[in-house]
Amino acid sequence: MGQQGWGLVYGGSTGLMGTVANAALTAGAPVIGVIPERLIQREIGHDGVTELQVSIPCASANS
Repeated sequence: MGQQGWGLVYGGSTGLMGTVANAALTAGAPVIGVIPERLIQREIGHDGVTELQVSIPCASANS
């Protein structure tokens, strides 16, 4: 992935997605992690990613 000049946008810091993110980072690919605001306190965001985006809930999503 990194050798092809591709980047990765993903969610999850553990398990398979964490492994994929680590491999992409090792290969030199930029990695953007996405995690919902309500999960950031329960799940540790990957601290090695190029960028970590925390998503906020939409007010109309629960309407």
